[in-house]
Amino acid sequence: ATCVITALLLVVVFGGGLVPRSTAAEVVAASASPRRVEERAAIASPKKGSKWHAFHTLLAKEALAFEPPAEGRSKVVLIGDSITESWRGTQQGLKVRRAKGVPEVLHTTLAVRWPSPTVLAISGDQTQHVLWRLKNGELP
Repeated sequence: ATCVITALLLVVVFGGGLVPRSTAAEVVAASASPRRVEERAAIASPKKGSKWHAFHTLLAKEALAFEPPAEGRSKVVLIGDSITESWRGTQQGLKVRRAKGVPEVLHTTLAVRWPSPTVLAISGDQTQHVLWRLKNGELP
């Protein structure tokens, strides 16, 4: 996998080998009992709030469903915060007016090169929250 990090957007282009995946039980267990850690960007920690954990669980299930690309093909996964979540047309999983039309832009730009891009993002996340999500089921 090739990774490019820009601001709080992590773009992962998969093209070839398999990436280890969490089991469904591991994802559910991680979401159900988040551990409390000091809030520092370099230390992975979950965000407080049941809505955040519920949306993380949904994103983790989407990551589990991720199919590696066929030989000679590539796929893109967008991981980040509110700007990245706008590609889904949502804010913390709920449709919002400010993101109207954004999913269509994704499908006429990046999706032309990488069909069916996977967007794993939660509005309001900071670096430590994204790191925690990646360690707890959202890395395809």
